[in-house]
Amino acid sequence: MHYMNNIIVQKYKDAWEKHDLNLLKELFHDDVFYQEHCNSIRQGIDSLLDYWRENSIKQKTVKFTPIKVIEQNNDIIIYWTASFFQTYKNVNEFLEGIMWITLKDGKIINLIEFFEHK
Repeated sequence: MHYMNNIIVQKYKDAWEKHDLNLLKELFHDDVFYQEHCNSIRQGIDSLLDYWRENSIKQKTVKFTPIKVIEQNNDIIIYWTASFFQTYKNVNEFLEGIMWITLKDGKIINLIEFFEHK
């Protein structure tokens, strides 16, 4: 994997697992487009920060594992798994998904992901 993209994937992992909003701001472009499935879309860094703040309350002990990472030019595709304790449901969740990341100026400008609960 390209060195820069390896840093992006590791920062994403750290940001999610630690709910680190400062790292999130380092990682994502101000004009980010962030889509989960087809109907959950956030545009702009402020909207994304609000979403991650909510997740920091809902998701505890997050473990994000990139299984396979494919890169080409400014695109990174990650097949991943994640687990966490979902506080509002009082259950452990296990997700399996794929995300497509596009970079601009070394930051994530687009992130589209699909996942399912296992």
